[in-house]
Amino acid sequence: MTSRPQGTHRLNDNAGFAYPGLLATSQNCLTPITPLTDRKATVTAAINALVVNVGGYRPETYIPSGLIWGVNVLSPTAPMTEGAAYGQNNTRPRKIMVLMTDGENTLWFNPSNGLHQTPSAGNAGQTQLTATDNETTALCNYAKSKKIEVYTVALAVSSNTARNLLSACASEADNYFDVRDTALLAEAFLGIAASIYKVRIVS
Repeated sequence: MTSRPQGTHRLNDNAGFAYPGLLATSQNCLTPITPLTDRKATVTAAINALVVNVGGYRPETYIPSGLIWGVNVLSPTAPMTEGAAYGQNNTRPRKIMVLMTDGENTLWFNPSNGLHQTPSAGNAGQTQLTATDNETTALCNYAKSKKIEVYTVALAVSSNTARNLLSACASEADNYFDVRDTALLAEAFLGIAASIYKVRIVS
């Protein structure tokens, strides 16, 4: 599956635009996204089944895909419809998204063929990756415009550009976690959990 080819509809969850599927007999299918559920065992099993690499796939990074599917899971509109309608103040329901990456964007969306590809060499490639970073920012802003609380985790990210991108994506400064040592990852998620469960007074 690749991104929507219809212009800016790649950067929102508006219904009515399909995601193209890709057919390749030489590659294995990745694990499907787990829909929203209140069953902890289902979520835990899905996390434990995550893999970094499957035969035929390169370990690349394209953050916009993670963001738009995070929004799709929380959204009440297709392609995933388990999410409740957006609330005015994000209280009933309260929607939260955690974005974690271990690196900067390394792919760009090629509108001529609808694929995510390795950038060109030189200045052209840098322009393509800058476009991907801009799409990342646009999707972060879209999620926040829907009152989704966004937490971001930079896991052993060495790029200042990527760290700044993730920091700006978070809903608040305290929602950004810069984890330089993977041993501290659990501590970061405990901090996220504590923030989520903190009692808030909403007018």
